[in-house]
Amino acid sequence: MGNAWGNYKSRTVVRGNTRRETALERERRYLRLKVPNSLDYNVAIVDGVEQQLAIIDSDNLDQKTICSMPGEDIRCGAMIDWAGQHWVVITKDAKTELRTRCVMLQCNYLLRFVGYDGSIQERWCYIEDGTKLIDSFRVAKAA
Repeated sequence: MGNAWGNYKSRTVVRGNTRRETALERERRYLRLKVPNSLDYNVAIVDGVEQQLAIIDSDNLDQKTICSMPGEDIRCGAMIDWAGQHWVVITKDAKTELRTRCVMLQCNYLLRFVGYDGSIQERWCYIEDGTKLIDSFRVAKAA
């Protein structure tokens, strides 16, 4: 009799103690199983680390929605190397219990600057309006 209760408790712990936990764990297992077989599945480099992602197209060619695998995170501001391009994460959904969902933009400018140690630094970035950048350089030179 004690063995039957032990089996029951071990199964409920794996599946979850409440209906909500059970549903959450079922969805995590489903995503781990199905996402790698979907057309949106990709492997990308996120902040220098290889990560499995679902990258979903949008009407804007330079903007994509990305979803991590369950239990993985993507930080807002992360740099992503994917499809031979550089991308930056601009927004992140606050609800990350199941997976992390973010929006990334394709970088369109290689920013060069002089670091504190005098070395030339380069960072990929996204510039929305290049005329504002040029105007700020003109103001700086005029001053």
